[in-house]
Amino acid sequence: EDSTRENPFTDLDENSFYYDPVMDLYEAGIIGGYTDSTIRTGQGVNRAELITILVKGMGITPAPYRNCFLDVSEEWFAPYVCYAKVQGWVKGYPDGTFHPEWTANKVEVIKIIFKAVGIEADEAEDDEEWYAPYVRKAEELGLINTEFFVAWKEAQRGFAFWVLSEVL
Repeated sequence: EDSTRENPFTDLDENSFYYDPVMDLYEAGIIGGYTDSTIRTGQGVNRAELITILVKGMGITPAPYRNCFLDVSEEWFAPYVCYAKVQGWVKGYPDGTFHPEWTANKVEVIKIIFKAVGIEADEAEDDEEWYAPYVRKAEELGLINTEFFVAWKEAQRGFAFWVLSEVL
């Protein structure tokens, strides 16, 4: 890629696998990093951050939604999470919570991004885990190699940025 890019992140090396996806999202105004000039691609991405990045990535400024889950009321992420709920990208848990502070796992990142951008996955067979169709579709699209993919493993910010940049 072009080495004339202005990299604002002190912790993002030009040789990083995530360099181009991060820079693409940054240059599009989708992500901005932290106040200390880091992007922290190796840090886990929580569910609130994931949804916020995704909604912004779609170019959407949500209405001031709030109080859509028992644990999502008027926090900074509430408009984004509630928008995602209204759109059917997320459902939350049976007890009415969303757990915005929980680190998303890899298959949650894939499922939520797929739902947001309209990538369809088949229904799970009776003998399959709920996420099997998303894993199959991600492999079909060249996003993952199922030989090495662990669906429930914590998703790092870099992984989320990469998947988002690949499907946008």
